Amino acid sequence: MRKIALLTLLILFIAPVKAQNIVDNSRGGQIDVILRNNSNQPVDGALGSPYISENFIPAKVNAFNEIYSVRYNGAVDAMEFKSSDDKILVLDKLSEYTISFATADKKTYQTVTFDSGKRGFAVLLWNDEDSKSGLYLKERVEFIPRQPAVSSYSKDQPAKYKRVKDVFFFKGTNGVLKEISTKKKKFYALFEGKEKEVQQFVKKNKLKISKQQDLVKIISFYLGKEQA
Repeated sequence: MRKIALLTLLILFIAPVKAQNIVDNSRGGQIDVILRNNSNQPVDGALGSPYISENFIPAKVNAFNEIYSVRYNGAVDAMEFKSSDDKILVLDKLSEYTISFATADKKTYQTVTFDSGKRGFAVLLWNDEDSKSGLYLKERVEFIPRQPAVSSYSKDQPAKYKRVKDVFFFKGTNGVLKEISTKKKKFYALFEGKEKEVQQFVKKNKLKISKQQDLVKIISFYLGKEQA
């Protein structure tokens, strides 16, 4: 069963280039796949790290019982899986996945669709089972290319990965994620049809629209799950 589960997961994980020589493990064959392509590999010599956590962490993928080694590349928005022979595969963002890490906080990523139409990964912070709405966090790492010296008095600046501010997203009943703006006008516009009610709720309860716990309360109120 373990071999069958591994084969299934390997099919779910794809590299940005074609796979080669994938043989059914249940028949005793070998699995061989292409590694990440150059666009997904960290830049040699760059300072910092593209990963939220440099190490591979045990995690479950969807309903599989097996535990796999996974890490998230925030610079290129890629979920990487380490196979038993140390090959690195990339999870296909076009499919629906839930990746649950075996950490103290039980951190969970999901493949999502942003309002731009782009597919990607985001951390699930809270969700409402009835409406399928939720609060998500987009973790971000910015790649800054090498900067050549502008004069003989300055030095070249090496390429680097920089952890930048994460962004909250609200998943509506249509399943699409919209960025939660810290600008009040844009923020209240998220709650179509109940903008004034939400604004009054925030003011009455002295909530902050940049705080995770308060955002959960606000969304719960909007969905009719919390009283004013």
